[in-house]
Amino acid sequence: MHSTVGQVEVLIVGAGPTGLTLACDLARRNIDLRLIDIEQDEQGVTATLETEKGNVQVRTKYLVGADGGRSFVRKFMQIGFEGDTWNGAECSSQTCAWKG
Repeated sequence: MHSTVGQVEVLIVGAGPTGLTLACDLARRNIDLRLIDIEQDEQGVTATLETEKGNVQVRTKYLVGADGGRSFVRKFMQIGFEGDTWNGAECSSQTCAWKG
């Protein structure tokens, strides 16, 4: 596994109008940030990460958003929530079949 560990104050997922506006505003305030753009097609997902050395693209067959029931990634990718709330927490249970 190849990885580079870095630290920023803010990581923005989504380089659409809202993400870019936020990035510009934070940059004007000298806040250290990184911007990740996500594009999906029939074969998978491409994530573009802006780094100090330029953009880096990562291609993957699957993107896992494991950031909870109020997932920004799920909302950004326009994936509906098919679950129920319980004591203020959102829960989902699904059965998955794996081939291969």
